[in-house]
Amino acid sequence: ATHHIADLDDVTVSTSSSRTWEPRVAVTVLDANGVAVEGAIVNGSFSHVSQGQTCTTEANGTCIMGEYLSLSRSFPSTAFTVTDVIRVSSTYVPAANSDPDGDSNGTTETVRLP
Repeated sequence: ATHHIADLDDVTVSTSSSRTWEPRVAVTVLDANGVAVEGAIVNGSFSHVSQGQTCTTEANGTCIMGEYLSLSRSFPSTAFTVTDVIRVSSTYVPAANSDPDGDSNGTTETVRLP
């Protein structure tokens, strides 16, 4: 069994802060048959942020990266990159990553200050 990233979307939250913003990326994981993968642990990182990020997919195969992240407004954009997707009894195949709306390559998504 294999799985891959099927979509990355910018779901950045607008804030009232004059100094920070909250970048968010919705990550969708599907198996080789196109079925949503629940319980996959997605690891990734945002440029300009030292610590890695992790989220776990829900029943629809999607989780949100960066939910507790705040970035200085001095950075008007940041790139989120998936580094691994872990699921018991299934292998992550990065070469199969895709993005149906074409706003990313399925591995890296650039998000912008709203």
